[in-house]
Parts: sequence; structure tokens; C-alpha cells
Amino acid sequence: MKNLFWFLFFLPILSCYQNNENPYERALILKHIKPSYKNISDLLSTNEGCKFLNKDSSLFTGKAYSIEYISDYYFLSSSPDSSVCRVKIIEFKNGLRDGISNIIDPFYGHQIIQDSSKQTQEIIEFKSNLSLSDSQNLEQQVVFIFNFYEIESGDLSEYVYFKSYSFYNLSGEKLDNIDVEILGDDWSKRKLAKDEYINKPLKLTLLETLGKSGEQYGHYVSDEEMFYYSVPPYYCGKKINISNIEILKDFKLKNE
Repeated sequence: MKNLFWFLFFLPILSCYQNNENPYERALILKHIKPSYKNISDLLSTNEGCKFLNKDSSLFTGKAYSIEYISDYYFLSSSPDSSVCRVKIIEFKNGLRDGISNIIDPFYGHQIIQDSSKQTQEIIEFKSNLSLSDSQNLEQQVVFIFNFYEIESGDLSEYVYFKSYSFYNLSGEKLDNIDVEILGDDWSKRKLAKDEYINKPLKLTLLETLGKSGEQYGHYVSDEEMFYYSVPPYYCGKKINISNIEILKDFKLKNE
């Protein structure tokens, strides 16, 4: 019965090794994964994959693991060291990454694979938190007026720029300490980049919540940073979304 328990425990883990049939290498990986650890891919998630839940939808607290190979990353997949592996152990509290994380090279010192990137530390340990405030929804309203916008097409997405713009509170007072970054990323700004909104006082409802933020499309440097130095969930942080846009018909400016 005891042997059956261990077989059932490791069965989902062993499924991660479709490209690794060497029992010795599997054993080196498995020794870092305790029975209490959860496979992060088996957890439920919300907030665009940034908050994790148990299967009963309660917030997950505990340690999860992720087994990653360099070949999993598009911009690193051409590496001759395709079996270079990292075991990542992540601590969670109330659904959020919170606590000590470990990035482990399971083959360190075993002369199995020559890692051409020379990232040869056995264990990288660091504190990695998505703070509680990041998990709360914060809402604010501002008035935004712009005279010109530009949409620039990039390799991976569109980039939106506003020129000759101003922000105001709902009473018409100019807000001098606010920049367009308050509007969120380019996907969020794209909602405003329309001819019908030019020179119109737009009442914007901005919702700040936890979600995907920052660079979401990789390149070699970002893939290298994620594989060697970061733990999931990736690209998570405060995200601003424009949840409502209203053109104000009788908006009056003060002190202008």
C-alpha cells in the first residue's frame, strides 16, 4: 500500500518528463519535490493567471512547483543544451505568490549537461511577493482631454501615443501630477484612440487590479530572465484597465 501511495504521488510529476527518459535524471529532479508540494499547473487560477486557487475554489496557501526546460522557451529553444532544467519552488499565501522561492538546477555538479549559458548555481533563493494591495480592486475617475493621438504598429503589438493632453478631476480642476501611464498599457489606451474622442472631455473610470502587466511577448533577454531568474506566475502585477468611457456634455474647466 505504501508503494502504491508513492506511485500515485509521482505519477503526475512523471508525466512532465516526456522528453527525459533517463531514470537517473528523473531522480535528481524528484528529490527536490516534497509530497506536500502542488504542481502549479494543477491549481485553478484567476486574475489572468496571477492568483491561484485549490480545486474547491478556495485560495491556495502552500508551496507549488514548476519543472521547466530551456526548450520550453521559444527564444532559447535553439540552444544545444535542450535538456537544461530548472525546478522552481514557489510559496503562496491566500492565492498570491508570497514568501521564499527557489530556482534549482537539479543536475548541478552531476556532469550531465553542459549549460552553455554558464548559469551554474545549484540553488537561487529569494523572497518574491505579490503584495496584498495588488490583489485588491481600486477604482478612480478622472476627466481626460486630448488633441491628437498616434498608433504605431510594432512587431508584436500596437503602441499608442497621446499628445497635447490634460487630466482634470470631476470638478474641472486640472491635475498636473498625472501622466498617461495612469491609463494603463497600450491595450487599454487603444480604447481611447478614436477620432470621435478628440477634444472631448472623457470621464474615465479606471480600475486598478491584479493581472498581467509589463512585457507579455518574449524575446531572448526576457526568456533568459524568466527561465534562469524568475518564478511563475510571470508578468503579474498592478494592471490598470479603462472600465468605462463617458463623453461629458456640460463639463466646465476651472482656472483656465
